[in-house]
Amino acid sequence: MAGLRRKLWLAFGLWLPIVCFAVDSQTFNVYGGWSSCVYWFVAIEMALFARYAWSTRRSEFEHGALFAAFSLGALFTLMSAVFVAPMALDGLFVLIGALGLVPWGTFVAFSVAAVQLLRDRKPRNWLLQAAGALTATGVLLIPTTLWRRHEVEIARAALNELQTHNHNGRAFELLVRLPSCDRRELPLDYFGKESLRWRLPRWIDQHWTDALKLAGSLPD
Repeated sequence: MAGLRRKLWLAFGLWLPIVCFAVDSQTFNVYGGWSSCVYWFVAIEMALFARYAWSTRRSEFEHGALFAAFSLGALFTLMSAVFVAPMALDGLFVLIGALGLVPWGTFVAFSVAAVQLLRDRKPRNWLLQAAGALTATGVLLIPTTLWRRHEVEIARAALNELQTHNHNGRAFELLVRLPSCDRRELPLDYFGKESLRWRLPRWIDQHWTDALKLAGSLPD
């Protein structure tokens, strides 16, 4: 791959996703309560993509790890593209809204990388490649799963403070420690205490109700 194709491949596989997530963390917060999990996943994917793009020498273990990572990355970006498509179409008249179309290009870039690895005709050690694939899958998914469970437990405790003790301050104290807590939506100053009383339940409902239902903390 050379010339313009490689530049586009790098742009959609690495540079534009970095820009998108930097903008998202400061403005849209598209992934809501899932943000911390998504950022971990994306950071690992970007690091592996950079490794693949600028390194031609790879062990069998690394070969399998990269293939698994790019396959998962392609699936994630496809789901993200579908998820943000309505917002992207609504925002096309504003330049920044066009960033919502980037996941489609990233899906293609990751798919191309996975197919290239699959077509590699060099002799293969399938055992080492399988070990690499399992390791990459674990690194990408296990920390996010454990952290998400931790966040849901904190949200459950905060909701309990609200429902059982009507203790807005304690609930806010619990939630504000989470990286996925968007502090812009919650008043932090002294004069915002009354506003916090009605904003906090709405914030929990917006970001956490689905997760709490899945965890069995709320009735359907």
